[in-house]
Amino acid sequence: MSAVIEIVLPVFAVILLGFGFARGGFLSVEGARGIGAFVYYAAIPALLFRGMAGATAGVGGSLGLLGAYFTGALAVFAASMVVGRLAFGLRLAEQGLMALSTGFSNSVQLGIPLVLAAFGEAGLVPLTLIISVHSLLLLSLATLLVEAGRGHAGGALRMAEATARAIAGNPVILSIIAGFLWRLTGLGIPGPLKHLLDLLAGAATPAALFSLGATLAGFRLAGDLGESLVVVAIKLLVLPIVVWLFANRVFHLSELDTAVALTCAALPTGANAFILAQRYDLYVARAASIVLISTALSVLTLGALLAALSPAK
Repeated sequence: MSAVIEIVLPVFAVILLGFGFARGGFLSVEGARGIGAFVYYAAIPALLFRGMAGATAGVGGSLGLLGAYFTGALAVFAASMVVGRLAFGLRLAEQGLMALSTGFSNSVQLGIPLVLAAFGEAGLVPLTLIISVHSLLLLSLATLLVEAGRGHAGGALRMAEATARAIAGNPVILSIIAGFLWRLTGLGIPGPLKHLLDLLAGAATPAALFSLGATLAGFRLAGDLGESLVVVAIKLLVLPIVVWLFANRVFHLSELDTAVALTCAALPTGANAFILAQRYDLYVARAASIVLISTALSVLTLGALLAALSPAK
């Protein structure tokens, strides 16, 4: 119960505050976008650069962490496609979007603040490693499936081009790469730069959570709610169990890496699943419902998870 009170409730209280400001008309759509841009292009990159530049994790441990998390995520991704086909009669493109909704976690806006609150700066290192692969792998795979399902020739080539553009223009990924390269130099961060990074990083958690709440205010429950609830159950319950099995039984990760991987897997569906659905004008209403429902219910599931993990922290 203390984990819920001390960690989860304050985090979700800030999300609720952003939601209330947007719904109540105190924050315009343009204002919410401005806060989101600050988070995405300045605050989160500063936090990730600082964390990666000071990281001490070894390559072997990193590979084990990535292997455990993404083996589990891809297994659930594939199983979800089967569920979508057999239980709901979805076509290939819709299967890809449904599977993305079960495997894509809100690892940046919610994951970073929650992991920092629960595990401190040490927890940011394994989470950053997951984030560095997360979007590129899962979004690229879902895009390829949608392109194939829509019968577009050259879908793989378009996916490769889109992936290259995503890397070149993604400040989150670029900040991780820059921090890693800086760490390799063995140089410390100069005082003025460190102070700037500290200022921006300090704003990352509240701004990201407030921005997430404001974004959710624009989502509505629609589409097949029964299907959406199945996807939410897979995301919040099945994915964490599968990732835990790989982390604990197969890859034998450290206690901290296992806890962070499990927490990341238990996060609600990230808004990028909705954005991709919106881009293709396919599965849009269900994706919006999944993001909204999974975020609301994750207050309970994340609280229970962190309560279970707290003795081992």
